[in-house]
Amino acid sequence: MKRTLLLIVCVLASISMQAQEESNDYLPLVEESKHWHVVRSTSGPDHVYEVDFYLPSGIEEIYGNNYYKMKVNIKNTEFGSYLLREEDRKIYIFDNDTQKEYLVFDYSLKEGDTYETYSYEEQKMVTYKVLSVGDYTEGPQVKCYRNDEQANNGTTQYRYLRKWTVCRTDNEMLQKTWIEGVGSLEGPLANLYDERPISSVSYLAYVQYNENDYLYLPFTINDEFGQVHGCNLPKGKEDYFDWEDWHHQLSYELEGDRLHVYGKAILNCGSNYYACFIEEQTDDPLVHKLHFEMQGFGPSANCMGLYETDFYVSGFDPNINYIVIDNLEDEHPVINKMAYRPMIEDGKVWKVGSTLIRDNVVKFVGYYYFDGDTIIGGKTCKKVMRQRYVTPDYPDYAIVMQYPLLEYMGAWYEEDKKVYFYNANGSKTMMYDFSLDTDDTFMIYGYGPYGVGPRLTGGIKGFKGVYRDLLWYIGGSRCTTWLEGVGGIDGPTVSVYYGYENHPIFLMSCTVGDEVIYLNDEYEDVATPGDNDAKKGRFDFTHTVKEKPRAPTRNEAEASETKSLYGEYTERQLSINLNPLDDAYSVRITDETGKTVYEKAVNAGNIVGLNIDISAYTEGRYTVTMENSQESFTGEFNVETTGISLTPALSQREGAIYNLQGQRLKSLQKGLNIVNGRKIVVK
Repeated sequence: MKRTLLLIVCVLASISMQAQEESNDYLPLVEESKHWHVVRSTSGPDHVYEVDFYLPSGIEEIYGNNYYKMKVNIKNTEFGSYLLREEDRKIYIFDNDTQKEYLVFDYSLKEGDTYETYSYEEQKMVTYKVLSVGDYTEGPQVKCYRNDEQANNGTTQYRYLRKWTVCRTDNEMLQKTWIEGVGSLEGPLANLYDERPISSVSYLAYVQYNENDYLYLPFTINDEFGQVHGCNLPKGKEDYFDWEDWHHQLSYELEGDRLHVYGKAILNCGSNYYACFIEEQTDDPLVHKLHFEMQGFGPSANCMGLYETDFYVSGFDPNINYIVIDNLEDEHPVINKMAYRPMIEDGKVWKVGSTLIRDNVVKFVGYYYFDGDTIIGGKTCKKVMRQRYVTPDYPDYAIVMQYPLLEYMGAWYEEDKKVYFYNANGSKTMMYDFSLDTDDTFMIYGYGPYGVGPRLTGGIKGFKGVYRDLLWYIGGSRCTTWLEGVGGIDGPTVSVYYGYENHPIFLMSCTVGDEVIYLNDEYEDVATPGDNDAKKGRFDFTHTVKEKPRAPTRNEAEASETKSLYGEYTERQLSINLNPLDDAYSVRITDETGKTVYEKAVNAGNIVGLNIDISAYTEGRYTVTMENSQESFTGEFNVETTGISLTPALSQREGAIYNLQGQRLKSLQKGLNIVNGRKIVVK
């Protein structure tokens, strides 16, 4: 599909070039033909409406100063006007009532500076201070020297707009963000007011120079009614318009926190339209609905057309499953396009369990893990081993014990999001195809076809990645679920479910090193060696905000109250639950002397937990801290010197070295090793 270029001045943030700041690249705020579009949210009957600020041509001289007359339109009706001028990066407003000039913004200020301005809301002078000055990385990049003809010499560079974070000296919670060339995020004159969330809150939607020239967009609104996301709706190529099929024909894909919208939409012939997505939380906290609206401002023409369009809207949660409701009340699932995670990774371990349906207790456990490379059919494959543990009361115990508890299962290789498996006899099968589109079909072992569902996130407890359901093609009922980076939800060797197992198996966990990417901990596990005698402890983390935040919205406040993070530990392992976290964190464990014994940087948005080996830790109390630049979590746990119960299955092969997960090691590793049935600790 041909995709319409949106910005002339603004370019996408993916452009890697960054210009060094120079004295003449400042973007002024007061410029002829500039237009601000502000969305105002109220608690009254008009929940959301628009306010437009224009700087038309024409200058008015007062007391020797030249002012632009800024006109204000509310609901397409002229409301009034203001007089603005700019000098030395300072923006002034002239008050006709007092016949005085007041400072609105001062973009020459440095961090720690203070200044006075007039508050129209309080009818008095108030003092602000600058908390920080930096780049506005949340927005797109702009051409350097936009008004400099030399910008077209082939060496044009790009940079972010600069932002100033300021607050009232008498109330640090009243913070504002200024953006160079734009003004406040609440609007061009919002620095003269301190609006309260209950009455009326304004949000800057975009700043426009002409029909196709934008400096700032898009917008995301958080208010007491929920969340509103929006962006201008650019026109593209006009197409044939069929009145019998007049609803829009758009596709929705979530790429990180950005919603990508493209396809054909019904637009008025005028260009003054924007898309608005009003987010509604459903009974399922992991599923939200987005009500799609197209709203307009300014004059409209008496014609309508079907246009190809392509734009992005920011501010979404990649862990939420979104459904778009269009203007005909039809539902469209949003395709989540999180970065693909390969299934074959060094250090990955799958733990598969089986239980008696009646008692919910795991009686059989199999660990699948990679054990080096092998060449098969010219392909470099990963050999897969399985270590099994079975309790004597497992119904098929006698049958299981006739086979080796540690055995070679075959080999895997992956290319183009397709995962192939060579079994122990060398027969090749494509087990998974994660490149399939929605409604494609899949065959395996000659059975099928199976229908492939849409890419989803957020609907499976203990998993943050992308998954999709496989359906019986006849009847459409679910037969299993594929998890990207993991495989089948019933285990890595089960890509479809046939339903004839005497004792169905299920995936308990999938880990890569100490990172947990899938965890189903709803079952009591007695089959794993060492767990019977382990003393389990649990601790909750304390949460500390490192920087004083802005006043949270009601939704944010409610979310913070339910935020939880906990850890569990035995004498062998510390497990940390990361389900509530979705950012990059550093994890550090220190002993009683303050010495760091473990340190790692993790992306908690991709994993649900950490399993840290503490078997070699000396007896004592330890502190574990997780933190980023804004917050930290701190918890404590004890290590006691106790014996570890082992299973004879680990020592079946003479001279073999294993860890407690049943993985065979090529050499002794730091921590706990099992050699000929004996515990050996390497420090």
